Amino acid sequence: LATGGAPSLHGAAAEPPRTTPSKGRKPRAHKSQTPSKPKPTGRRMIYPAEPPPPEVDLTTFIGKMVKRSFDGVWYDATVSYVKPWYRLTYTDGDVQDLTSAGFKSLTEGVFEGARLRYHCGVPWLWVDVVVQERYEGKRTHGPIWEADNQPYNSTARDSWVVEFTQDGKFAPIDLRVTRKAPDATGSVPGTWTSAL
Repeated sequence: LATGGAPSLHGAAAEPPRTTPSKGRKPRAHKSQTPSKPKPTGRRMIYPAEPPPPEVDLTTFIGKMVKRSFDGVWYDATVSYVKPWYRLTYTDGDVQDLTSAGFKSLTEGVFEGARLRYHCGVPWLWVDVVVQERYEGKRTHGPIWEADNQPYNSTARDSWVVEFTQDGKFAPIDLRVTRKAPDATGSVPGTWTSAL
């Protein structure tokens, strides 16, 4: 009979529990509990859906005279439709064909070479920009630039690459027609207006 030990099933002494040195747990040091920092959310805030732009029937422009600016000089042109293009025939004889999206942007005041004013938020407020080309999701110019405290998120579909005239830098910005302001008074970050 064994004395002073716990009885074993087979009469042999009990083995100590096995632990693998690599998986052994270290005792935790007691730390004062501080609340953990919240995980940072993305830079973009989720805002309510922006109202859709008003529907524009582009066919109402067919046969009408429109104006377009090239390098600050205004030219008159007559609109016609030659499937699938909207054709602008200028008074000097030049002809320009535009897609539906390009012609729609022209009717909204956004086109290559357009001079606009863009509200960048505090401290910059309004800056002058020159429209260069449609963004179309190209990443060559970086992500879409958004004004501080802009009330709605931007989309690649409505963005254009612009040149900021004060420093010559380029960035894509959202120039959808619902963000067009009648003038620079009382506007919010992310809005734009024509610079005449």
